[in-house]
Amino acid sequence: MSGKNIVIIATLDTKGEEAEYLKKLIEDKGHKAIVVDAGILGEPRFQGDISRE
Repeated sequence: MSGKNIVIIATLDTKGEEAEYLKKLIEDKGHKAIVVDAGILGEPRFQGDISRE
């Protein structure tokens, strides 16, 4: 069975640490995590696959 694509939509400026942790958990299970940054306040903790721009 192949892994699934799972989308994480998060505000990486305020919840970046949590999103990064969730991404790691998903990838550790053999799935692909696609991160969408929906933040509007500050700089993101890490660069998502789809930026807020």
